Amino acid sequence: HKFEAGTPNVEGAVGLAAAIDYLDEIGMERIAEHEQGLARQTLERLGGFDGVTLYGPRDHRAGVVSFNYLDVHAHDLATVLDQEGVCIRAGHHCAQPLVRRLNTTATARASFYLYNDADDVDALVHALQKAAAIFGSVPAWRSMRNAECGVRNGEAASRTPAIPHSAVRIPH
Repeated sequence: HKFEAGTPNVEGAVGLAAAIDYLDEIGMERIAEHEQGLARQTLERLGGFDGVTLYGPRDHRAGVVSFNYLDVHAHDLATVLDQEGVCIRAGHHCAQPLVRRLNTTATARASFYLYNDADDVDALVHALQKAAAIFGSVPAWRSMRNAECGVRNGEAASRTPAIPHSAVRIPH
């Protein structure tokens, strides 16, 4: 080490040790269960949308859900979701051969971790509803939402369900 330039990253080592202690206190198994639970919730909720294509296993998975919505490019979808305060990744995700094999140009990816909860899944779903309205497609969620709102027999069928202000996520 005598030929290394500069000061060693002591604060980085101290911060890493504190982060490891924090995660050990919570328990990596509990964190994995939490991630997987949110991924399952997301798969269930997005699986009810017409036009959503889900990628990956349905049973055991990490806290990551990759999807596409109709023919909307993942980057366009990410932009609309971002405007609603929902942050996702879009693109090849360092897996371009897989993306080509899936016969798509890119995918959208929602990732969950310790700091996420069911409200984040709700925010993703509401933002995707907003994207559906923007891109001119009204998937099956309209009929589900109309049933929740008491709309029957096609009454007010042209009305797009309102997105509650509480569902809009504003970045800090």
